[in-house]
Amino acid sequence: MTRTPIVFDCDTGADDTLAIIAALYSGAFDIRAFTTTAGNVPLKNTSHNTLNLVRHLGFSTPVAVGADRPLVRRHDELIKLGMHGTTGTGPVVLPDCGEPFYPKNAIDTIREFALAENGDLELIATGPLTNLAHALTVYPEVRTLIKRIVLMGGAMRGGNMTNSAEFNFFFDPESARIVMQSGIPIVMVGLDVTQLCRVDDALIDATADLRSNAGRIYHQLFSFMGGRTTDSEGRRGSPSLHDPLAVAVVVDPTLVTMNHYFVDIECAGTYTYGHSFVARNWRFRGEPNCHVCETVEDARFKLWLLDTVKKAEG
Repeated sequence: MTRTPIVFDCDTGADDTLAIIAALYSGAFDIRAFTTTAGNVPLKNTSHNTLNLVRHLGFSTPVAVGADRPLVRRHDELIKLGMHGTTGTGPVVLPDCGEPFYPKNAIDTIREFALAENGDLELIATGPLTNLAHALTVYPEVRTLIKRIVLMGGAMRGGNMTNSAEFNFFFDPESARIVMQSGIPIVMVGLDVTQLCRVDDALIDATADLRSNAGRIYHQLFSFMGGRTTDSEGRRGSPSLHDPLAVAVVVDPTLVTMNHYFVDIECAGTYTYGHSFVARNWRFRGEPNCHVCETVEDARFKLWLLDTVKKAEG
C-alpha cells in the first residue's frame, strides 16, 4: 500500500489527540512532521502535547513549533475557555518525554517537506491555519508544491463560536482566507458534518477494554468528551468528533459527500467575523476553490475510528 506523505498541522487538544492517533495507526500516511500552533490552548501546551503524545506512542516523527498567535488579532480569551481542560488533553496526563522539538520552525518545516516530496505532499490541518498562511506568504513557491490541504474548519451553516463562525476560522480568519485563496486544492471538513459525529455510550464502552497506550487514551477522552468523567477541575469536553473526521476523509473520502464551491472567509464583519461564506446561490459566486463536505456516514466513520485505534493493540 502506497502511503500518502503528509505534514499534520495541529493545535493539540482533545479531538486533535484522537486525530493524531488515528493518523499514526491508520497505515495510510507517511507522516513527515507534525507542526503546532496556538488554538485550543497556548502554543506551549499544544507543542508539548503533540511531542509527548507522539513519543508516548513510540513514534519518532519530528514535531516543529509554529505560531503563538493569530496573524492579525489576538484572541487570548479563546484559549482560556477550558473545553479541553487546563493543558488541552482533558483528563489525559502524558509523560514528559524530555526530547527536543525539531530544530526548524513550522513554516520552514512545511517548506522543507514540500520541496522534498516535489508536489506530492498533502497537509492535514486541524487547528487555526496560521502556520499554513505564514508558509504560503514567506515561501510563495510552496503553493505549487502542496498537492492538497484537508482541513477541519468552517461551516456552510452556523458556527460554534458565534452564530456564523467556527472556532478555527474565528481564531484566525485572515490566515484562513490566505489559505482558501492559495489555489491549492482544499477539502473543508466543517461543522455541517463534524457535529453529526458525536461521542456516545457505544464508543465509550467499545474502548473500555483496550490496553494499548493509544486505546487507553481513546477511552479516557471518549469518557471525558461524552460526559462520563471530568478533568481535574471538573470540566467536560465537547462530544463532537471534529478533527478525527478530517483524517478519516483523507483515508476514505466515501465517508462523506462533498461539492465544489467558491468559499471565502469574512474578515471585517462585526457579527460575522470568521464566517466561512460558501456560495450556494448566484450572488457573490466565484470560481470554485474548495470541496465542502455536506453529509457523513456517521456509523461507518465510527467503525473506522474504532478499527484504527484497535490496530495499536498489537
